Amino acid sequence: MHTAFKLALAASMVLAAACTTSAGWDSGLDETAALSDELSGGLPVGTALVTTAALNLRSGPSTSKSILDVMPAGSTVKTLDASPQNGFYHVSFGGASGYAYGAYLAKPSNGGGGGGGDGSAVTRALTWVSAQTPYCGGTNGGHDYICGGTCSRPHESWDNYRSDCSGLVSYAWGLPAPGHTTGDFAPYNTSVSTTIPGSSLQAGDAVNVDEGGHHHVMLFWHWVDKPNGVASFIEEGSCGTVAKTITFHFVVSGSRLDFSDGRHFYAIRKK
Repeated sequence: MHTAFKLALAASMVLAAACTTSAGWDSGLDETAALSDELSGGLPVGTALVTTAALNLRSGPSTSKSILDVMPAGSTVKTLDASPQNGFYHVSFGGASGYAYGAYLAKPSNGGGGGGGDGSAVTRALTWVSAQTPYCGGTNGGHDYICGGTCSRPHESWDNYRSDCSGLVSYAWGLPAPGHTTGDFAPYNTSVSTTIPGSSLQAGDAVNVDEGGHHHVMLFWHWVDKPNGVASFIEEGSCGTVAKTITFHFVVSGSRLDFSDGRHFYAIRKK
């Protein structure tokens, strides 16, 4: 079980996470990539899809059309037309309508959590954020082995999981309760995950460290500014805090991410 530590990040380096971003900002994704076989042939009107990365919502089915919004990874949209145009699906999102490129849309998973572009992992993790699940090194009603005392949380479907950082990722990935620990994830143990290039991080992946006095894992949410190494994560941070989204700046070197606050992590993906 990992030990808790306080995040020490200068306020100037923290970007506020929000449900949507300002219109006109570009996600930077390749909106010419091939669509999956599942989506290339069209879908019934009203089909729910999940964004697998921060995705542009455009005013028309072309990269030349203006960006109305950037939808965070894990967002749910619904199709308004049956067939894509130039690879773009006409969708509704947050009361607005526009066009989203199909290579970054997927059908929601009906099973447990996933990773590597599976928006269900992000969706599951965000339920902890919405519920303001308090950090605790134990199961609900059980002993808190990290902060001390007893874990007291509102009853939820994750009662049998620790609500620490690795418990959150374990729940999001659909791993057994009470959850794996930071040492159980790659690069230290490759039974359920493997390291990946940091530049390949997708919604539902994670970043992990269990060395040098640092023991922490966070679920990757979406890129904010990929060329400059800025991305948002979902985490349980430390004693006295609740599950939250948080944005960091880092430098990528292979699978290693060197954060601006002096920590380093390794990019990992569920097998």
